[in-house]
Amino acid sequence: MTPEPSPLTDSFKLPTDFFNKLPPRNVGDDDVKVIYLAVGEALDRWEMLMEEFSQLFHTYCDLSHAAVRALGTITGGRAAAINAAAEVYFAARGSSQLDTEVWNHLFEMLNTANGFRNKIAHGTVMRFNKEERTHGNFLVPPDYNSRQTLTFPDYEGDDDPLSWTGTRYRYTSQDIQAIHRKFDVLREKVNAFHAHLRKKYPNSLIPRYF
Repeated sequence: MTPEPSPLTDSFKLPTDFFNKLPPRNVGDDDVKVIYLAVGEALDRWEMLMEEFSQLFHTYCDLSHAAVRALGTITGGRAAAINAAAEVYFAARGSSQLDTEVWNHLFEMLNTANGFRNKIAHGTVMRFNKEERTHGNFLVPPDYNSRQTLTFPDYEGDDDPLSWTGTRYRYTSQDIQAIHRKFDVLREKVNAFHAHLRKKYPNSLIPRYF
């Protein structure tokens, strides 16, 4: 018997370090508008990524229109709902371990990407100056975000001239653009995997509205 070709190819997977943490920047943007523009574009690309995952969820739920509408009412745990549907979908079809591995990989990437989305969506633009020197504008976490700010900033940091800000991330417009491009790449991988499933299991192609 010819072994099933592995779908864990470049068509579906991403490097494990694809969404590596970005180092805090020390030189920001001169114009705040480029950061605002980058934030808006990144959040737009995020929604396009989630739309791709929702289409995959549609397939996981045997093209149930009601299930997809219900997904939109979930304000937290939406990714977990998609993953739960995937478990049933693969089990019902006796899917190969390779297909399951691909989905687990994409799901892990989604969760990692969501962390970057949250930083962008909940950041604020700040301009940092010290001793008559301006470092420019950055997207940083607000002070109340205790997970992304230090309780006691390092005022003597030698390696990071902006350690006194106590921010765990400082994004420039270029950083944000790089992140949104990664959202796009992940969306392409999800789309390719979805096409693979539709071809492999063509019996679930009739939309069900009720």
